[in-house]
Amino acid sequence: MKMKKIMSVAAAAALTASLMAVAPTASAEETYHAYIGVQSASFTFRNAWNEETYGLGKTGDDGMVYFDQLTGWDGPTAVNKGGVFTDAEITGDGTYTVSVTDFDFGDDETLNLLFVSTDIPQASGATISDVKIVMDGQTKYTFDDAYLSPYEQEYL
Repeated sequence: MKMKKIMSVAAAAALTASLMAVAPTASAEETYHAYIGVQSASFTFRNAWNEETYGLGKTGDDGMVYFDQLTGWDGPTAVNKGGVFTDAEITGDGTYTVSVTDFDFGDDETLNLLFVSTDIPQASGATISDVKIVMDGQTKYTFDDAYLSPYEQEYL
């Protein structure tokens, strides 16, 4: 079965990206997930869901659950920079939205990274295309195809 997904990503009230993925080998019974990832110029971040130290379900020695917030730094101390996340459960053809709002990037005016991490296996045959970045309600960038990280060997 062909699975088509559109994922919208919003970082702050100022930033949105849309991704369309097509997974020709997925079945209707499979459920996948999509998560927004971001890193600001001062390294305030939410990493990919499967990252060993700061990913989904990881708790720091200080009890902080990094994946549930944007994490910044005060010297060597992790600081909660807020963030309300909406992650997507992908169950078949349709439109899906992932977002983060209500956070503090401080004086940062640029991003080092803005991405969507999924648990869609690379072997599924899925592709991601029609990427759109929107800032302040205006489309700023569009890409026919998504850049897939060469460091991620298992998931899109």
